[in-house]
Amino acid sequence: MTKYVWPLTFSLMIVLLGGGLMLWPFARLPVPQGAWGSVRLTDFWTGVGVVVVGFGTAWAWWSAFGTEMIRQGYRVRPSSPDVGAQPDPVAPADDWEQWLRPLAESVLRDLEQQLAQKEAAQAKGERL
Repeated sequence: MTKYVWPLTFSLMIVLLGGGLMLWPFARLPVPQGAWGSVRLTDFWTGVGVVVVGFGTAWAWWSAFGTEMIRQGYRVRPSSPDVGAQPDPVAPADDWEQWLRPLAESVLRDLEQQLAQKEAAQAKGERL
């Protein structure tokens, strides 16, 4: 158990450190006309990155801790409702034929038209 508690604690401390870096520019004395220097911008955006990394590691360790609790039997995995093996609804074959017939006829007309144009061009001796 302690192999998960200490990393979780450390990850949350990293989040606090990142929050401190984000608040540090506001805690300093005010800057004339509200202009931030490069140091303050660096502190703030570094803090944002540290907070994101801290929350990411905390989430990873927390999920590993939950999995370990389930594996050891301290916690029960929540079960999803069993809906059984229901087949997906499928349209009858007549519906498929009704939907696909106009498409197939249109493709056939286009191909016949292209073939007729190609034969006419070859008869004239032209190249497409």
